[in-house]
Amino acid sequence: MTTHPFRRGPRSATAVSAHEVRVVLTAACRIGDRTLQMHITNVQAARADPDEARWMRARLWTARSEARAELTAALEPSWWDGATPESIEATYQAARVWSPSDPVCAELEDSFAAMVHMLYGVCINEITALADARS
Repeated sequence: MTTHPFRRGPRSATAVSAHEVRVVLTAACRIGDRTLQMHITNVQAARADPDEARWMRARLWTARSEARAELTAALEPSWWDGATPESIEATYQAARVWSPSDPVCAELEDSFAAMVHMLYGVCINEITALADARS
C-alpha cells in the first residue's frame, strides 16, 4: 500500500491508481483537443454576427475563468484527497483546452502536471506527446 504525500497514513482503498490516471489523462487530451478545435470553429463562425461574437466571447471568457479556478483548486492538497478519475480528467481537459491561449492556464497546467507526477509517477508530457503524435 502506498502513502499519499499529503496524508499521514496509507491511501484508502478508493484511491485513484496510476493506471487510472494515465487512462483519464489520455482521454482528457483527446476530448480537450476536440473541444479546443470546436471553440476555434465556433469563434470563426461567430465573426459574421456581432451579437453572436459578443455572446461567444462572454461564454468563452466564463469557461476560461472556470478552468483557471478548477486548475487553481487542484493545486491544493485537499483537492487531491477527494480526487476521482472524473475530476482529474475534467481538470486536465480544461487545462488542455485553455493553456494554448492563456498563459495563466499554461502555468497552472505545468503545476498540475507536477502534482500528477509527484502523486502518481505519471508524466503528462509523455501522454500529451503520444496524443499529439496520434492527431
